[in-house]
Amino acid sequence: MPTFQHGSLTLSYDIFGGPEDRTVVFMHGLLLSADMMAPLARAYAERFRVVNFELHGHGKSSKPRDPASYTMGAFADDVVALADHLGCETIGLFGTSLGADVALETMLNAPHRVAGAVLEMPVLDTGARTAIRVFARLAKALKSKRAPRVMRTIANRMPSWPPGFPEAAEMLAADPAAGAAVIEGLLHEAERDRWAAVRTCLVPALVIGHRLDPLHAYKDALHLAQRLPNGSLLRARSVLELRLRPGRILERTIDFMDGVFEGMHSPLDGG
Repeated sequence: MPTFQHGSLTLSYDIFGGPEDRTVVFMHGLLLSADMMAPLARAYAERFRVVNFELHGHGKSSKPRDPASYTMGAFADDVVALADHLGCETIGLFGTSLGADVALETMLNAPHRVAGAVLEMPVLDTGARTAIRVFARLAKALKSKRAPRVMRTIANRMPSWPPGFPEAAEMLAADPAAGAAVIEGLLHEAERDRWAAVRTCLVPALVIGHRLDPLHAYKDALHLAQRLPNGSLLRARSVLELRLRPGRILERTIDFMDGVFEGMHSPLDGG
């Protein structure tokens, strides 16, 4: 995978597909890698230039061990640095879970650089409370002396599907302290209120949510879609619909992104 330097960080990405003026950046979930998003990214490649990106602390990108390195603002800076590196004035974003939250942060911090965004399963107020309970325990476990051996066992026994999860286990086995730092940094700001900024952000966004998942709470997706001036909600039938039966949702997201780049949705007109 190609890399570029952003300050002290080396950031990794894969790139393929169509015209440079229709660039869509895909972003993975927490502790996962670009492999997670690869099947979706490939489906976009006929109509867009696709960049499958790995945030710092993930995949083949740099993995600082200081929790302070891992904030939503720092991850959004990764995205803007990627756009600069590629020479893109504006980009589309497609993020899942952590990737959705980073895409949202980029929309809020640098709206002029984002043409539009697909935000699948964001983790906001409701989901953050679950995240704090679950991931604080995981961070503690990753800091134990047994963590490398346990994660290596998990990696060896893990099936090849879903994409990205075996690679994540391998990464945590090799450097569990970095994984713990990612979690601790993000938990520090897990309940930060971004709603005031959301209400004034005119970037078009398609928010994907589903029920029966306390981490990726449907309430979070619904409220985000309602409060973004140019937001809309697409309800998935399950957490796995986009991975197992992607046709319906994938078609909707591609149509949305087509509209973004054709000027049907403008972050300047509020419509």
